[in-house]
Amino acid sequence: MPFADAIRDMAWPDSFRCVIRQQIDEVRQEVDWRAALPRLTEVDQDTSCKVQQQYEENPYPRWVKPSLVPAPLALEDRLRTQIPHARFRPMRTSGSVDVLIAGCGSGRHPTESASLYSNARVLAIDLSASSLAYAMRKSHEIGLRNVEYAQADILRLSILNRRFDLIESVGVLHHLEDPEAGWRSLLQLLRPGGFMLVGLYSEIARSPVVAARQFIVHQGFPATPQGIRECRAVIMGADCPEALGQLAAFGDFYGLSACRDLLFHVQEHRTTLPAIAALLDGLSLDFVGLHVEPDVLRRFRTRFAEDDSVHDLHLWHKFETENPNTFVGMYQFWVQKRCA
Repeated sequence: MPFADAIRDMAWPDSFRCVIRQQIDEVRQEVDWRAALPRLTEVDQDTSCKVQQQYEENPYPRWVKPSLVPAPLALEDRLRTQIPHARFRPMRTSGSVDVLIAGCGSGRHPTESASLYSNARVLAIDLSASSLAYAMRKSHEIGLRNVEYAQADILRLSILNRRFDLIESVGVLHHLEDPEAGWRSLLQLLRPGGFMLVGLYSEIARSPVVAARQFIVHQGFPATPQGIRECRAVIMGADCPEALGQLAAFGDFYGLSACRDLLFHVQEHRTTLPAIAALLDGLSLDFVGLHVEPDVLRRFRTRFAEDDSVHDLHLWHKFETENPNTFVGMYQFWVQKRCA
């Protein structure tokens, strides 16, 4: 607005000054960070461009404060704390750990990962310059110095002359036109014996979202602020189909950018645990373990008591079929690249 400077320079109480900082000062800071943003690859494929445009308009997630994280640990020690039943081969490292966050969004993920691992050097990439500018501003604000940000397309990363001990791609591959091609592209950058943390949508747990996406297409709601608000009003109405009522349990349903990511995404794939098991073998990856809450693990072990059952994705599929909301967020699991 043309009068933004006049508003900014007026005397305001502290409570309103916070709004001025958020709506004017921080936005201008992100413009400056965007101008300094390195670009590692072109973003020119059709689906990549569509996904990029969505997140340029609606960076996600919009976060204010970083999550509390425990004291940093060596990579393998951190893995054991997250997955007590993890099964993997020790990896030889020089003491530091090179981490790639493939699809970092607005920066909450890399700020957490940079603090989780001892001596971590993090490269965080994303398609969206708006998301990256937000991430860079927040990292500078909290004094984070071991994260490097850059704009890049996962499908173009084969040109990158760098290798990593750990690659994390959570909630990203399923937004590519070909998730397997993106996964293979990332594996070219992973050192032998290196680890990946992957997050993918569950076909079973995502059924309310699938129903909502079909409803949105049928009703013709556009992916605009007004369209999203009108859609939510209908879904929360008394005459809403029962299958859509479960959406009220999704936190992302209530924020504009978050709801667009949840229900109006331009590209979404879903999968099953047996499909993941088959894909891992073709990618020369060993399954390390699923990241689940302790209560879920306890109930699984009660259902399948055999010692090695926790590493059997087909048994986990049976468990999920019996408990459809187990992976309502997404599957998150660790894998290890086989050595030649």
